Amino acid sequence: RAVLEREREEARTKLMESLAPGQVREGVIRKLMDFGAFVDLGSGVDGLLHISQMSWARVRHPRDLFQEGQTVRVRVDKIDPETRKISLSYRDMLENPWSNVESKYPPRTPVQGKVSKLMEFGAFVELEPGVEGLVHISELSRKRVNRVADVVQEGQDVNVMVLSVDPQAHRISLSMKDLEPVEPGEVPPEAKEEPPPPPKKARKPTGPLAGGLGRASGGEKFGLNW
Repeated sequence: RAVLEREREEARTKLMESLAPGQVREGVIRKLMDFGAFVDLGSGVDGLLHISQMSWARVRHPRDLFQEGQTVRVRVDKIDPETRKISLSYRDMLENPWSNVESKYPPRTPVQGKVSKLMEFGAFVELEPGVEGLVHISELSRKRVNRVADVVQEGQDVNVMVLSVDPQAHRISLSMKDLEPVEPGEVPPEAKEEPPPPPKKARKPTGPLAGGLGRASGGEKFGLNW
């Protein structure tokens, strides 16, 4: 028994030494938890696939995507040699939907999405799997909004206007009020008045003024002596 345990420990140590960030490994889902899944990489070495690294889309629970005993291909993200903790990623094996959001959702483009989550400060709207934008509470309506739930609900289809896109930070700012009809007398957001040009400065005369000393007087002009 001691010999078997020593052999297992040697196999674990050998596998740990062979692991490196960026490697793609095959493993088996050993245990599903609320926060993620433990993946058996072999020789008794487990890695943690956190729920945030399972998909580019919002994941409510790991069981929505995986089941225990399932074989998966994962990428090694981080390794702590002291604690032997291994962080894994599954979503990085998939195409990143944020790679071309700037061309798909340029500013001032109206799009349709589904409300995926309500917060006190606004509502997240899913434009496509893995791509969400935020409608801030101030952009929900032209009328005063006290609670986000008074305007939208989770799962509701909404029309929104793209305000700005930051693909590096995975952020898209959206507006619903910009698509609401403009009330009479109200200036639409895109019709911003340009400030009036600054007043022109009076030009200084470059020659002698009329009637000054530099011109002949009326008498001299007609040959008259005063």
